[in-house]
Amino acid sequence: MSPTAIREIMLLREMHHPNVVRLDSVHIDRAEPSLTLAFDYAEHDLYEMIRYHRDRLHSELWELLPGGWEGLGG
Repeated sequence: MSPTAIREIMLLREMHHPNVVRLDSVHIDRAEPSLTLAFDYAEHDLYEMIRYHRDRLHSELWELLPGGWEGLGG
């Protein structure tokens, strides 16, 4: 597994914010080899939000930004 993937998984595990979907578990299949990330249920995905709420996109992105900053230590 690449160092970048490990770093991103570690960041996802540490993020706890209402606007960020929580990483539930990580499954590694060494026989394949493959990696599966299991997240909490999210009612909508980002693509759906962009597609159906383009007029509200600006305000939605401002709601997401604090979650990203928290992951960066903000």
